[in-house]
Amino acid sequence: MLNVFTGYQHNSSKLARKLLLGLGLLLVLSGCSSTDKVKTTEKKGYSDQQLAQMYASEMDIRTEDIYLSNNGSKKKVGTKTTFLKLFKSGETTITNRSYRGYFYGRSLNINKRQSYVLILGHTDNSGKADLNLKVSDKRAKSISNELLTFKVNNKHVYYKGLGEYQPVASNKTAAGKALNRRVELLEFYNFDDLQAYYDHHYATLLTAKYYERKKQNQQQQKKNQTASNKRKTPPKKLPTKNYINFGGEPYDINKVDIVDALGPIKQSRWALFSKAFANEPPPPTCLDDMPKDKIKEKTLSTSDYLPGMSHKAWWAKMGKNAVLINPVAIAKKDATPVAIPTVSIYKNYKTNKKALAKYPSAVKVYNAEDNILFRLFIEDKKSSLRCIDLVLPKYATSKEYSALKGKLYYNATRGIRMVDFLPKKP
Repeated sequence: MLNVFTGYQHNSSKLARKLLLGLGLLLVLSGCSSTDKVKTTEKKGYSDQQLAQMYASEMDIRTEDIYLSNNGSKKKVGTKTTFLKLFKSGETTITNRSYRGYFYGRSLNINKRQSYVLILGHTDNSGKADLNLKVSDKRAKSISNELLTFKVNNKHVYYKGLGEYQPVASNKTAAGKALNRRVELLEFYNFDDLQAYYDHHYATLLTAKYYERKKQNQQQQKKNQTASNKRKTPPKKLPTKNYINFGGEPYDINKVDIVDALGPIKQSRWALFSKAFANEPPPPTCLDDMPKDKIKEKTLSTSDYLPGMSHKAWWAKMGKNAVLINPVAIAKKDATPVAIPTVSIYKNYKTNKKALAKYPSAVKVYNAEDNILFRLFIEDKKSSLRCIDLVLPKYATSKEYSALKGKLYYNATRGIRMVDFLPKKP
């Protein structure tokens, strides 16, 4: 079988392109393993530039070097290939199978260099933003699937749809929209450069989304509070089983800064595989949130937990009373809770060391760059204790195992109250 990636030379670039197109079709029609093709290919093949020239008119390929700035100097970290005609209007999969020749050639080069690839889908602003986001994500995924088909290391390929949020031209003209409907293949020498470039050029989207969502939540809370104050009928009596007066103040969303203290939501390498904006900021309080499905409890090695969160108890005295959370168990790798804690409340703790009540809780964790938001929901609906928000440091030493910020919410006879709660690990 003729292998067109052996550096075969011919005066006609059209002939080389036809051979390359033929290989893509042959792979589809024959079901021949792409692994076998890679194994039988000599080290020398078509460069990325040659491949781009072969498909320049059909796929409208544009290439450029990409750089990162550090202390005033620029460092080349990879290349960016932009495709403007890869998908027809409304398409989310590559229907022109002759393009497989291009991606086969790129996969050989990527494997040879052992580089890392980030594929980003973009759209213009026609139609609904949510739909555009889905379309761009599917297009980016479609290209990643092409590379994976040709045995590129799946740990080296990442994709993300960014919808209409990163235009490079005005959406007021047809020419501008055509430039915005693009897919980018960014190839990096190492993963650290990929992550740094993504954080610098694209993570700002998530920050903007964070503040937009935060503002919307606060506005909605204000509307709900205003509507509640205007009700003519008295509010339904709140459950106050095992009530303890923690000395809190009336609940006021404008006085809650838990999410601000959390900091930027972390974008891990695996988050690049997920739907855009998957790591959205949390609702402002646990009162506005709800837990995920039941967590899977498991025991890890001590070094695999976040510091101070290896099945440890956290507690704090609040006036004459006390609250204990046990156990707190969070995996270091992805800030996943691996134990279901019980929340115990003590009335007049100094003279009474027996818990007034012990409540099983549901847990939800939000992972930020330096901290986590540890959110507990009391599962006994009759309890006066509602939920707890704690911002805990991820990289604390043994002398710093204490909450950076915390709020405890509970029912009282005149409505919901909140109080600062800053537990420590003894």
